[in-house]
Amino acid sequence: MRVSVVITEDSCYYVGPNGDPWHNHVCRDYIPNQYGTVLTIPAGGLDSVEQPFTIASNWNEQRCKIVVYAQSTTMMPADSSYPAYQGAQVAVLDLVGVQEPKTADHSYPQVRVIPTPASSRPVFIISTANNRPFRLVIHTVDGSVVSELSGVVNHNSRITLPIRLVPGIYLYRLLIDNAIQTGKLTVTY
Repeated sequence: MRVSVVITEDSCYYVGPNGDPWHNHVCRDYIPNQYGTVLTIPAGGLDSVEQPFTIASNWNEQRCKIVVYAQSTTMMPADSSYPAYQGAQVAVLDLVGVQEPKTADHSYPQVRVIPTPASSRPVFIISTANNRPFRLVIHTVDGSVVSELSGVVNHNSRITLPIRLVPGIYLYRLLIDNAIQTGKLTVTY
C-alpha cells in the first residue's frame, strides 16, 4: 500500500478559474512528496509511518489539517483507480506536542540553515544552552541517511556538513538532550 500525508488549508481567498474566491481543502504540501510512502504489511501485522513537517509562515495554522490515507498500489482495470483502504484527518493544532518554540528560550534548541535555499554544503546555526551534546542526521525523503554528525554545541554554534550534498530535498533531525528539531532542507547549486 501507499500511505500519503497531505497538509491542507481551508478558507483560502483567491479568485480561481471558476470565479469562486473562497476555497477549502487546498493542498499545501505532500509529505514527503506526492508519491507517498510505500509499505508492505503482512496479514495481521502492524507498521507506523513518522513524517516530520513544517508549515510555511504564510499559511494559517488554525485552518490547516493533516490528511492521511492508505491506498492500494495496484490500479483497478475497470476504472483506472487505486482503491483507498483507510483515511483520517486532524487539525494541525490538535496534534499533541506541536508548538512553535520561543526564540528567547535557549533551553529548547533552535536551528537555522544558511543560506536558504542551501548550497551543497549548508551551515546549521544552533542556539541552545552551552556545552550540550548534539546529534544531527541528514537524510533523503525516502529515509536514507546521507550524513550524521555528533559533538558538543554552545550558544549559536555553526556546523558545516563535511560532505557536499547534490541538489534536492533533504530532511534533518537535530537531537539535543531530550529535544528534537526536524525540518526540510532544499539544496540548490
